[in-house]
Parts: sequence; structure tokens; C-alpha cells
Amino acid sequence: MKELNAILRDIDKLPLDDLELILKRIVHRLHESQRIESIIEEYRGIGKGIWESDAQEFINKLRENERL
Repeated sequence: MKELNAILRDIDKLPLDDLELILKRIVHRLHESQRIESIIEEYRGIGKGIWESDAQEFINKLRENERL
């Protein structure tokens, strides 16, 4: 929290041009984060129902077949 307060104090001292640049970078970063989250949400659960068995059971069967 001390670090954040120091940053906020430094921001208060900056000229408007610098503040505008900082704001643009923050907005860009937030939009990028939201875009990534949106992509993840789009694909979340897409494979549900593909496997007919539990994942661990599937792995165990694969390992068993390798031994044969």
C-alpha cells in the first residue's frame, strides 16, 4: 500500500501530457485483459462430454496399454 501511495503522489506531480499517456496505457492494458478473458470464456468447457470416462481412468488405461 505504501508503494501505491507513493505512485499516486508522483502522479499528482506529473504534467497533463504525461497523465494522458499513462491513462492511454492503463486503458489499453485493461482492454487487453478483457479481450483475453473473453477468449478464454469462449472456449471454457468446450470439451465437456467428449470423454466418456474420468480423465484419470483414461490415463490409467493408456498406461496399461503401453505395458502390453
